[in-house]
Amino acid sequence: MSYAVANPTIAEVLDLRTGEHRSAADVIGDDYAKAIELRMAVKTAQKATKPLYACPLCGVAIYIVARADKRQFHFRHEYEDGSCAAVTRANLTHDEIRARKYNGAKESELHRMMKAWVVRCMRLDRRFTDVATERRVRSALSGDWRQPDVSACFEGRPVVVEIQLSTTFLDVIAERRIFYLEQGAMLLWVFANFELTGRRLMADDVFFNNNQNAFVVNAKTVLASQKARRFMLGCIWADPASAVNGLKLHRKLVGFDELTFDAAEQRVFYFDYRAEKERLMAERERERQREALGTFRGYFESYWIQYTDHGPSGREDEWDNLHRRSAYTSVVLPMLPTGLPRALLDALYSAKYGYPVGWRFKNLLEVAHQVESQHKTIFQFFLRALSVFGRMQGLLDQDKTGKWRKKLAVYRDAREVGAADAYKLDTTHALLIRVLFPELEKHGKGEP
Repeated sequence: MSYAVANPTIAEVLDLRTGEHRSAADVIGDDYAKAIELRMAVKTAQKATKPLYACPLCGVAIYIVARADKRQFHFRHEYEDGSCAAVTRANLTHDEIRARKYNGAKESELHRMMKAWVVRCMRLDRRFTDVATERRVRSALSGDWRQPDVSACFEGRPVVVEIQLSTTFLDVIAERRIFYLEQGAMLLWVFANFELTGRRLMADDVFFNNNQNAFVVNAKTVLASQKARRFMLGCIWADPASAVNGLKLHRKLVGFDELTFDAAEQRVFYFDYRAEKERLMAERERERQREALGTFRGYFESYWIQYTDHGPSGREDEWDNLHRRSAYTSVVLPMLPTGLPRALLDALYSAKYGYPVGWRFKNLLEVAHQVESQHKTIFQFFLRALSVFGRMQGLLDQDKTGKWRKKLAVYRDAREVGAADAYKLDTTHALLIRVLFPELEKHGKGEP
């Protein structure tokens, strides 16, 4: 489902990176986590005076806002002067709304208590120094300043902690991310609690842009910090493996020193959601490829055995089907089956099944003599297949005249003295053989 509101005022946006006009619904998309990340990216770029999207009617920068009653999004002008047909703002400005709500809640009783808890826990841990509340942090470049709830140094690195309020606006979060990133400070947002359901949008703005990790400070974490003499936090993170069945949150008490600070993206996390998601996606892709190879292998084997038994007549459609299936593998099939290495495939399938495939011989022993005498460059492949598929002993049992044993002895003697040029392996079709007969690859490259 789309997370864009139905019939938005700004239904189409101008992508300032590509110059393309795109549907607002397409930009917002049907992935909630990505929509939240995009919301942050748009606001951050706007604060850095490099907007990502503009209104196609008037060219004014736009950003993503959310409906208060639903998790749905739409675009709004950064400012309006009455010249655009798309009106997206009420009479009260965004700054006025933010000032009224943010300042009123800034010094709530819970907010003051959480600041005191953070300070107490930091001072228990000797690795924290210069711990203070409401101390101004000033930019040496611009002169701008911010006044974080708590600031300190952890093993010499600047750290700021902001208490996450239910009224915190996205632009407040974006501004502070940019500011503290420029100062090289580690920015940590903490919650009083974080639940799977009933979360406010501002919690998602932090959570989904922080590698899907959130941190909690409460009476329980303070007690754990006192016992460990170490700043402990409640960590909540999402598991990408559960994404198919809906978001599942994991919880664990962790030490501040266990967290990873990603300076490039101003993220602080315990569980690397993105890396795990990439690993799972790569694993699923490998599984998909294995399944595609297995399907292709089965179809090819069926086709080849029938092809060698009955010839190519009337099998053009099956060959075309096999060609289409090969597109999902690393194999490049020739235009016609006559371009395949017939002797090699017949030899290996004969070894696999224990009877002649493609050759009009009475038994596998006759196939073995044919391969050794007429197709020496595939002899090593054949020997490996005999070993892998357990056919060698059967051949030796059939060898009443001893000719097969003599040929094996000649071959092995030639290899020992380095005079086996006649048996030099032709690897032209090694990739095809690796796909059709993976057992041979597992067995090794040498002859048995």
